[in-house]
Amino acid sequence: MNWQDYFPGVSDPRVVGRTDHKLNDILMIALCSTISDGDTFEDMADYGQDKQAFLRQFLELPNGIPSHDTFRRVLSLVRVDELDAVLRQQAARLLQTLAHRHVCLDGKELRGTIPAGRKHALVHLLSAWAVEHQQSLGQLRVESKTNEISLIKPLLSSLELTDSLVTIDAIACQPGIVAQLVEQGASYLIGLKANQDTLFEQVRDWMLRYESTPAHYTQRSLDHGRAELRELWLSPDLDLLETTQPWAGLNTLIMTRTHRWIGQQCSVTNRFYISNLATATAHQVGGYIREHWSIENQLHWRLDVVFGEDDSQVRHPLAAQNLALLRKMALSALRREPTPMSMNRKRKKAARDENYLLQVIQQL
Repeated sequence: MNWQDYFPGVSDPRVVGRTDHKLNDILMIALCSTISDGDTFEDMADYGQDKQAFLRQFLELPNGIPSHDTFRRVLSLVRVDELDAVLRQQAARLLQTLAHRHVCLDGKELRGTIPAGRKHALVHLLSAWAVEHQQSLGQLRVESKTNEISLIKPLLSSLELTDSLVTIDAIACQPGIVAQLVEQGASYLIGLKANQDTLFEQVRDWMLRYESTPAHYTQRSLDHGRAELRELWLSPDLDLLETTQPWAGLNTLIMTRTHRWIGQQCSVTNRFYISNLATATAHQVGGYIREHWSIENQLHWRLDVVFGEDDSQVRHPLAAQNLALLRKMALSALRREPTPMSMNRKRKKAARDENYLLQVIQQL
């Protein structure tokens, strides 16, 4: 990998002639530090100082290692869309195509940016995720005074979704989003809640007729002291629904019922979905619903637990988004490196072992 040309599409926002450090050097040190158990701007500067001899093999470093203030300032200026394009190019090289793949969309607040006395974070990101390869496909920031719905269409438009399956939770249950997915040649499986009150009531009333019949698919699990029984029913019969016309391609209704036992307590939850997966079996649909949580368990959870994303106090919107992108690049590289050890151990090993860091970087 050419270290001096890894971020070719990212323009330098600084004043020409008044810079001591090359933009590519700054971003590469930041990425290497993120891979190597460094989560702050101070960590980036310290990593650069400790590894200066190693880094000079690949980077120019005309004026040595930037200070932590330089890392902070530059990552607060770099255009997020250009750094996001690097992540998308990385995903394109790894995946080649999204055809016949499962793509999830979900949002995440960066909880470290919640101001004192407020309920919501200053930075809320909507991400796309390829389930099979556990690969980030891009992100967009949810601006204040808006919500995720306004960004779902632009994020979908940025992806080539022909012949792929897209799963989204109930916030995306909007006729316009469903129509766009069909126009892009994708299949969809979308949660249904009371945000679509008439459709929800009709689907719920119709699907609850099945509850006295054997489930079309059943799955049991026992893990961490919690037992679950998951049941699923499919219905291709839409004749008694009066509100299906606005929903492009809709041909399948789904109900799941989850019985969860923790100790002596049992809870039962019904969930409903709409889809255009006419030929999928109940077993396949149940798998898709379970796999949707990959974006929570394999992306959001790892960003928080392995990279400390929710603990980051960086509140500048651009810096917070750019750091999130660097974490996703680092996560992809660490996950693809085949050594059988945890992510935390891989990060620590990359910090100690320069040869191992090179192996991780090569995964990009």
